[in-house]
Amino acid sequence: MKVFFIDESKIFGGHEIIFLGYLKGVLSTTSFHVRMLIDKDNLKLREALIQLEKDFVNFNFVELSFSKLKVRPLTNFLCIKDFFSIRQTIKHFSPDICVVVQGTIEIGSLSLLVSRFSGIKTLSYLPITKKSKDIGVFLGGIRDRINKAIYYKLPHEIITISKFNQQELLNNFDVPLSKSAIVYNFTDVIPSSEYPQKRGNDFNFAIIGRVDNLQKRQYDFFKEVLKHKIASNLFFHVIGDNESEESNELRHLCHDSERVIFHGWCSSDEVETLLDRMDGVIIPSNFEGVPLVMIDAINKNKIVIASAIDGMLECLPREFLFEKGDYRGALALLHDITGNPNLYFTLVEHCKKQFAVFNKEKNLQAFIKRINFHLGIMDDYK
Repeated sequence: MKVFFIDESKIFGGHEIIFLGYLKGVLSTTSFHVRMLIDKDNLKLREALIQLEKDFVNFNFVELSFSKLKVRPLTNFLCIKDFFSIRQTIKHFSPDICVVVQGTIEIGSLSLLVSRFSGIKTLSYLPITKKSKDIGVFLGGIRDRINKAIYYKLPHEIITISKFNQQELLNNFDVPLSKSAIVYNFTDVIPSSEYPQKRGNDFNFAIIGRVDNLQKRQYDFFKEVLKHKIASNLFFHVIGDNESEESNELRHLCHDSERVIFHGWCSSDEVETLLDRMDGVIIPSNFEGVPLVMIDAINKNKIVIASAIDGMLECLPREFLFEKGDYRGALALLHDITGNPNLYFTLVEHCKKQFAVFNKEKNLQAFIKRINFHLGIMDDYK
């Protein structure tokens, strides 16, 4: 059997990290001949795939330079070169199934179109299921209508990462439950066997991830933080800033504050080491899916305060949540944590039982079973 994966994204994000785990599971536990198509500008993904080529004889990848045209549900029809390049790559490999790694429905939507046009059984791996209108993108309402009418109808099945997402697919885009499946995220961070507790007098909270104010909202959060007097023992750690324009703007905003520490772009091992030093993490995002940092933090006995959206709303206790965009509410929550930390660390212990769903082995098996089902290898198990 031949399995073909496509990822058009030029940016290496959290869902690529999870997908690489799935890909390694497919390669190490099946006899499939696997090929992957990626954008040549996604250097971190390329680096990981080079290593997989060395480790597995049943895998290779190819690269294309995808168009940089934006507003993809509209401009797909202008990407003639991309269309035929993807079409030729699929035709040359002649796969039995194609899995498009999307992030959002618009990222990789052209590959969905080409795969179905080529007559291939097509799956979508879709961690983000938000309306474009709700996340504030250009022409969001028009894009939603196009996505609903065309792109959400293309996959034979959409693999998403939470019950919340699956319900959004049904409610917002008329994707029936029979055409979606849930495969939960996982992490390599093993849950701590120790009971969560406060150590030391200072409170250190991290905001982890690329600086992206449309999604992550770091700038908006710190803009509110700097307006108010905060506890003298409360510190914020930004992990994931680089030399992007948004990172520079965020550093400029916070340059006079001794409470905000920037750590730069860090490797996964460096992030894990830094997380060990924290009391918790803050996720002030506009939209997220099910963030890996949330799972890692709970596994490491850290408090997670977050916007009451997506996977955070599904997985975290209400005491850890603030309304989306209510950063004054987030500060009030932080103030309460510094005054009564033991209550919140007790809630972390309760969280760990629910977070058992993010099991690596079970979720790797679930991902492979979705592929097997559409290849006709086994009966549907959902």
